[in-house]
Amino acid sequence: LFVDVRLEDDLTGPALVAELHAAGLPATTPVVYHTATLLDAAEREALRGAGGDLLSKPFRIEDLCACLQRVPGVRFEDAPEPVEPPPLDLAGLRLPAELAHRLAVAAELHSTTVLKACFDELRQLGGPAVPLADHLRHLLRGYDLVSISRLVAELSTQDSPAVPSSRP
Repeated sequence: LFVDVRLEDDLTGPALVAELHAAGLPATTPVVYHTATLLDAAEREALRGAGGDLLSKPFRIEDLCACLQRVPGVRFEDAPEPVEPPPLDLAGLRLPAELAHRLAVAAELHSTTVLKACFDELRQLGGPAVPLADHLRHLLRGYDLVSISRLVAELSTQDSPAVPSSRP
């Protein structure tokens, strides 16, 4: 349970937790208090004595993870290694000029929402545009907008020649 130290009106986090316990919240439920207020040592100890841990805002991800690791029963699992997509074959691929322009602008402006919509349009084109859309989506997951911009700049549009084949 994450609860702010100071809530609306005169209600405090520890008082709310006490009310929740009285209403049936199991006493074993872990509590983490958070606050943007500077607390002195006595206030920090009082919160810990009330059965909770404390995170001071703004907190870093390292602080949050350390706090969660102190909660009984919590464990972290390593994320699986990312699978690299196969190399792209862009030979002969030509995009509609308007779609290529929207992709370029969205990548430049870091507009992930517009990029995702463009990727969906790419998939609808079918053929070699489908692996391109998947590859671009993979780059976006890593927030690699520089690579997205570079790749989009290399693409040909229907108003320009097709990307030459790299095959002999």
